[in-house]
Amino acid sequence: MLGHLFPQPPLTDNDRFTPESPQVKHLPLLILLSTLSLAAQALECEHDGVVNAGCVARIGHVDVREDSTLVLDLKDRAVWHPGSQCVGRSLLRFLPTNPGVGGQTSIALAAYAMDKPVSFRCTLAADGRACDCDTLSIGSVLPLTADPAPAPASPARMQWASLGAVLQGQPECLSHSPGRIDCLVLGTDRAIWHRSWDGSAWGAWQSLGGTFSNQPNCVSWGPNRLDCFDRGTDGALWHNWWDGTRWGTWESLGGTILEQPDCVTWGPDRLDCFARGGRRDLWHIWYDGRWRAWENLGGTILEQPDCVAWGVNRLDCLARGGAMWHRYWTGSRWAGWDNLGGDLPEAPACLTTGPNRLWCAARGSDNGLWVQDWNGTRWSGWQPAGGGGGTIEGRPACVARGADRIDCFARGTDQALWHKSLVAGQWAGWESLGSALASNPTCVAAQSDRIDCFAKGTDNALWHMRWSQ
Repeated sequence: MLGHLFPQPPLTDNDRFTPESPQVKHLPLLILLSTLSLAAQALECEHDGVVNAGCVARIGHVDVREDSTLVLDLKDRAVWHPGSQCVGRSLLRFLPTNPGVGGQTSIALAAYAMDKPVSFRCTLAADGRACDCDTLSIGSVLPLTADPAPAPASPARMQWASLGAVLQGQPECLSHSPGRIDCLVLGTDRAIWHRSWDGSAWGAWQSLGGTFSNQPNCVSWGPNRLDCFDRGTDGALWHNWWDGTRWGTWESLGGTILEQPDCVTWGPDRLDCFARGGRRDLWHIWYDGRWRAWENLGGTILEQPDCVAWGVNRLDCLARGGAMWHRYWTGSRWAGWDNLGGDLPEAPACLTTGPNRLWCAARGSDNGLWVQDWNGTRWSGWQPAGGGGGTIEGRPACVARGADRIDCFARGTDQALWHKSLVAGQWAGWESLGSALASNPTCVAAQSDRIDCFAKGTDNALWHMRWSQ
């Protein structure tokens, strides 16, 4: 909590700012309001994800206006590292909204710095002279005119929360062990950024460097191991890895690819990466203790493939070529391409529910969710999920939890996240999980009783929601 903020003498006309003033929108440092005592009246500052107690902001004045707007003016910010000026004034604006319990009013607070906002939820005492605040998010804007709308009450969902950052494209999130989640995103600086959940708390954002043109693709062959791949600005495939202690350095694997690769693993020290080449054909490179040369698997595909390993030495690649096309590795050779039909506006999302089982979902030309599966003997053909209904935008994200449970998540035309589940062969109806998304979702089953979904918000920050039953 920030404690209580008591007003000092009112600001002069020269000291008053409005939320539209240039001083509000461009501040030299990102201010993280974390701890405020009445005695010290000091704020800590954050730079590149590191909190620096040496950068101090002191309370100047709090102005309670006739319209009940509170304006907090911060002054005298100190220098926290050589060459960095931490001077000038920043503005925080409190705006009362709906009356709460016990004579208190809930308000929202936002501070802008380095073009990144810091958002808070506060309560305003009935006398209008004291506030308690909690940090809500860094890197996203909350409406100043009202509290964020709560998600519909349900024991099966948690409200969305911002994880900050400013990202480009869809995030990449995965789990290498129960309860652990790692998210990697392409930043506005074209570097890859990483943030992880250790089962109890989110760590700070960390830059992995590099210069890339697409969001990364990552896999894990076991606990405490991550391998991440991306297309460099030179068109080659690049690789970095986490060995349980530290990240390596980016290495080039060569090749000329058109977009993000798709990589899979079927065991320790085995990695297979697939990407679309310059002639829209499928290319493959693999690691079995050392990196092997690229091989051309042919075909004509329209975007990134989706490949699955359902067992040792078995690989299945599904790709859009108008219809969905399939090619697989038998353990000793590549079979030819098979046409599985359909009219797909974008790539399918495929997974395995067990040995010799494949399941694919895709947005159809009618913008509905369509599915097709391999039962070990034959392909089912495309069918509308649950008999049809629903309209989605973009590629769905589907997660298998056992052989008889699949959960699919997709962005609706209202930009909210929607969920539909298949349990023991029976589809449930669509349900809205709210929020406003600017990318397709990425979902991870890090524990058997929950799914974590991530997406870029309309503020370009990374947003997260935990769905559980």
